[in-house]
Amino acid sequence: MNFFLFFTLQVRLKINKTKIHIITKKKYYEIIIKDKLLVNGNVKKTLTIRDTFFIEEKNKWYPPLLKIKKEKNQYVLINILKEDLYISSVIGAEIGVNAPLEALKALSVVIRTNIKRLNKIISSDNTEEFVYNGLETVTRKTLKAVKETKGKIIYFNNKPIHAFFHANSGGITSNPLFIWGKSYPYLKSIKDKYSKSGLHSQWHYETSINALSKTFGEPIIDIEAVSFYSDKRVKKIRILLKGKTVYMNGWIFRTKICKKYGWNTLKS
Repeated sequence: MNFFLFFTLQVRLKINKTKIHIITKKKYYEIIIKDKLLVNGNVKKTLTIRDTFFIEEKNKWYPPLLKIKKEKNQYVLINILKEDLYISSVIGAEIGVNAPLEALKALSVVIRTNIKRLNKIISSDNTEEFVYNGLETVTRKTLKAVKETKGKIIYFNNKPIHAFFHANSGGITSNPLFIWGKSYPYLKSIKDKYSKSGLHSQWHYETSINALSKTFGEPIIDIEAVSFYSDKRVKKIRILLKGKTVYMNGWIFRTKICKKYGWNTLKS
């Protein structure tokens, strides 16, 4: 019987290193990923680990199984696991294992809906998709939340919705058209009084012109937010470079900065 039939979900684990160390209860693996896959000094086409495993570079334990293989000329690490276990880990990572049960249950439905929409292929284990910490954020409480919402998915016109979620809206949710250039009939900008007193409702982040210049690959003379959407989020940013002026969408600017310095820098 095919071992993979017991599992339902594939999650890409992102590690920006060429040398990885993995531990199971029975074995230690030193893995070097360049143009070839080296496992404990031996060239391999693929590697499959069927036990619970620990990735030293992430400092996390993960459930079985792990598969390392080549896709589109690069090696990828894929954790193949049961959907319910994945959801349990994600909700614990995203809002904390001590969050109220009803909040964990609500997020369980959101994550399950997105998994259905993504056809059970999750391309990242960080905020590009959903934060996945393996077994580190799986608890009795998160498992209970998933069990009590089992099978629940949000549909619109018989299709799973884009179930977006956030840590804090700052007092008003954004119109998806402003961010992704696309409207969804089931998503509207609304006032959110619950976020106003929450963590990160207001935030502050400083960086230097030199750091921004390195991010954009050329010297920046000045930078300014020049227009705003109705929800007061930045619409357009003017970047003054040597000999030219560039205008950039606020969300694209945020994405560029966060990919370089982390998603907790520019929070909105």
